[in-house]
Amino acid sequence: MKNQQGVAMIIFVIIAPILMTTFFIGLQGARALQNKSRIEDAVDMANMAVISQKSTEKQAAKALADEYMRTYMTGENNSIKVNVEKLGCYDSAACRKDSANGKSIYIESKLSAVSNHDYWFKNPFSDESSYDVAAASTSRKFQGKPADVYFIADMSGSMTSPFKAKRNGKSKFEVLAGVIKRVTADLEIYNSRHTYKHRVALTGYNYYTYHRATNGAIYEARQYNQNNINIRYVVDNMLKVKPLGRQSSGSYGYFYDMLLTSEFKTFNDQIALFRPRGVTASDQGIMRAAQIADRAVDLNDNQVFIILSDGNDTYPWVTRDLVQAGMCSKIKKLFNNKKSLHGEDITVTFAVIGIDYNVKSFPAMSTCVGPDNVYHASSDEDVYKNIINLISEESGRLVTH
Repeated sequence: MKNQQGVAMIIFVIIAPILMTTFFIGLQGARALQNKSRIEDAVDMANMAVISQKSTEKQAAKALADEYMRTYMTGENNSIKVNVEKLGCYDSAACRKDSANGKSIYIESKLSAVSNHDYWFKNPFSDESSYDVAAASTSRKFQGKPADVYFIADMSGSMTSPFKAKRNGKSKFEVLAGVIKRVTADLEIYNSRHTYKHRVALTGYNYYTYHRATNGAIYEARQYNQNNINIRYVVDNMLKVKPLGRQSSGSYGYFYDMLLTSEFKTFNDQIALFRPRGVTASDQGIMRAAQIADRAVDLNDNQVFIILSDGNDTYPWVTRDLVQAGMCSKIKKLFNNKKSLHGEDITVTFAVIGIDYNVKSFPAMSTCVGPDNVYHASSDEDVYKNIINLISEESGRLVTH
């Protein structure tokens, strides 16, 4: 009996370390699997936040992803490295392939993260004191329902200058015209497969907006006279189309209003002929866009107004006073009592894109559209991504492979 007890003790002494090692390895493995699951969930959640984010700037996307990852992976003595890439359709081979096959275009976000964790117990098989877990996720935000898009475009003389980075030597106007052509090419993919179509309109502004008569003549169209302006009267009557002014000689630029259309080739061919010149009065363009929208019929569910400007207004106090008097809020309320051609309530998006220009230096513009609807573009790709982002659906979706 004593011999049997002795043998049992010897066996226990031999097996116990193995059992303990197995237990610790199992516990360590379970923790690693738990951390792997956590980082996968965190990456998916962070990526959904990034793809739904209004801003298309890489720094903003990275900051948001970092915040989500730090919050979700708390309670660990770990470090997290996050990489995020937000791609327009032209950046994504998958999107280009899908669009060539007639599918809707999308913005794509690719997010990956690596988290380093300390071992609870020393690894008997390695000198490493920590281990990594990693995960990656792809999400996409597709074009939403058909939209009526109103481009309110700065056509002042500064638009003939190139971007500060001078990537290709093109003027800001040439870049903008090229971006609008790209955007409408994307919208045409949707239009070619659906009965109800995206439409676009454009009103350019310097100190005036301009109207093209049926005989081809171009006339000044201004909403007020800065030498004798009654702010309250102007806002109260901003939806009334004013009598045309002088015929334009073209010496102060060549451009004119284009009403809502789905004939994108004609639309872009006309823009290609435009020539910016003169000073800047964005309020003229904003009010003229409101008049165009107010007279439009067969409205789409989404109405998108995009101000595109490369600098402050020449008379910023006039714009400030008009905004304070309700010029912009009146546009937002314009569709309160209207229904779309489907009988649905209309959603209004109102935004400004600063073309190589920080809109925050012009507070009236931020007040007009709201601080969350102000974007900055330092390249043609930034302009393109911001416009597509404004037209796309509000939230994104994860891609499963």
